[in-house]
Amino acid sequence: MNPQRLYKYLDFNEGSLKAISDATLKFTSPKDFNDPFDCLASYSDDFVNLSIKNQREHLYRASDNKKLSPANKLMAGVRAMRRAKSNIQDGGIFSPLRDSDIGVLSLSSNKDNLLMWSHYCRHHTGFVLEFEPEWYGPRSALETPEIRLNSLVALEVNYSSDRPVLQGKENASQKLDKLLLTKSIDWEYESEFRVIDNFRKAGIHPYKRKLLKGVYAGAKMGINELKTLKEIIVSANYKHSLNIQAFQMDLQRYSFSLVEHEIQL
Repeated sequence: MNPQRLYKYLDFNEGSLKAISDATLKFTSPKDFNDPFDCLASYSDDFVNLSIKNQREHLYRASDNKKLSPANKLMAGVRAMRRAKSNIQDGGIFSPLRDSDIGVLSLSSNKDNLLMWSHYCRHHTGFVLEFEPEWYGPRSALETPEIRLNSLVALEVNYSSDRPVLQGKENASQKLDKLLLTKSIDWEYESEFRVIDNFRKAGIHPYKRKLLKGVYAGAKMGINELKTLKEIIVSANYKHSLNIQAFQMDLQRYSFSLVEHEIQL
């Protein structure tokens, strides 16, 4: 699925407002995600055993201590192997994410999810940005940072009842799916798409201004905050010759749903 528009849910604060004024977005390290299972694949027994076998000599050398007897050295080596096996099974070894060398921008294909507004927009007092990504294409785009990142090329997240299991035979695309693009089915309501940054890493990074098409204020945003938001949109439109539209969400009277109305700037 390649939606024409993608959305970013944000709290109302100085940093999030810079997403409009400065055209910057935060790419988060996977270690800071709120789901402990996110980006943490499991490993098959064959993969774990092969990894331990390949590391056997290294593990024994690492546990070597001249003050120990041969028997105690052997036991120390066995304990080191057990710890390594446990670390592999827990994702602590071989994970390309353990050094926080990847940044992820999470977007959504919908703008009116009640839970998203509650969780990520501080109870409907924040706002949502609407983007029109410039390009969707094959995974080869991941190798072209200037296309993938500045144009917000995003990959769809898959939802599953089972944790992904690495067998050790996966190609790069399969590893990407299992490590970065598979989440528990409990999160399916987020309809998430991810821009993956392994070039600039995690941090605050720019995007092409013309991709921002709309801003949606929360149904419970205060008057002063709404005034500030409108001023920033007007300023961005004027300074950069943009046409960012502004909306505010309303609570429907007879249903548990949201609908937007356009705001005059």
